Amino acid sequence: MSAETATNPTSVPKPKQPKGILKKTTPTPPPPSQPHLQPGSSPSSSTFSQQQQQQHHHHHQQQQQQQQQQQQQQQQQQQRQQQQQHLRLLQHLAKTQLKPPVPTETFERLCQLPSDPTNPASSPSASDAHTFLTALRGFQPREYLDLIEERTILGKCGYTLCPLPHRNLRNKFKISTRLGAIAKTEDLNKWCSDECARRGLYLKVQLDNPSYVRGEDGKMETLLELLDTSSGSNEGSGGRGLMVGDGEDQKQLARAMAQLEIDKSKKQKQATAALAAERGEGGFLGQQGKVEVTIQEKATSEPAVPPSAEDGTHQTVEGYKTTFGTGKKPGDNTDVGSDSDDDDFPTIRL
Repeated sequence: MSAETATNPTSVPKPKQPKGILKKTTPTPPPPSQPHLQPGSSPSSSTFSQQQQQQHHHHHQQQQQQQQQQQQQQQQQQQRQQQQQHLRLLQHLAKTQLKPPVPTETFERLCQLPSDPTNPASSPSASDAHTFLTALRGFQPREYLDLIEERTILGKCGYTLCPLPHRNLRNKFKISTRLGAIAKTEDLNKWCSDECARRGLYLKVQLDNPSYVRGEDGKMETLLELLDTSSGSNEGSGGRGLMVGDGEDQKQLARAMAQLEIDKSKKQKQATAALAAERGEGGFLGQQGKVEVTIQEKATSEPAVPPSAEDGTHQTVEGYKTTFGTGKKPGDNTDVGSDSDDDDFPTIRL
């Protein structure tokens, strides 16, 4: 016996426990989550549907991009068409209506006029007047004001055909007691006199409200004329154009005007004859078919005076004057409005 048994006789050895038959199970990780599948569907079919959706989305994006590109191209094409139309319109206006700016050489040439300082502004030379009016046809109203300003800076009168210097007033304003008006000295200093101011502004008005004539080359030109102040009074001139040229030119112009009057009378007679023929009044038969008509006015007389109503006639009914409510008896001729105590109602006396 062992020593342990010898020392403790009451101790009993423990029985051995049997080994377990079942093995310990180790926890396994959960399987990866799979998309929810409908009954009767397989993973391969769900993957195919996702691919179809992606392809459809991609195709839709491509269509949107193509539409955007087409819209941009259309907008760019419309803009190019509008620009081309605008350019063609500007070219047409430049050829027909718009005038190019006046070159500087024209301003310099007009600032040197008149060529002969001995010719006054009331009777300029024919060459200077022709040069001035020919160059002025291409001016705009603003450019004509620039020409006046340029001549003023050079110390000359603003009227191109005037050889005198402009006046130099010191005050800021000038009061005209005769006209009862106040004018700026800056505007008055552009001219040498009021007559030249009228001549220059007369051309300015014609440029503001132009009258066009067809020139020798077939283009429309502005019709301009000079103000006639040679008589010494602007009121007596009536604003007529100044006849520039020698005596022979004036005679030819007078003959042309007389021939024009003759042509007008001939055309009027021809028009009257054509109208008579259209009505059937021409020829011998037309003269026989005419009837003389004499228009005689009827004798007029004064308008008839309406009968005046006598006093009290408005109270009659078919000629009978009623007395009801008047306090009168039939046959009583007293005034209706007279004071009387006899009325239809008894008088109450207290």
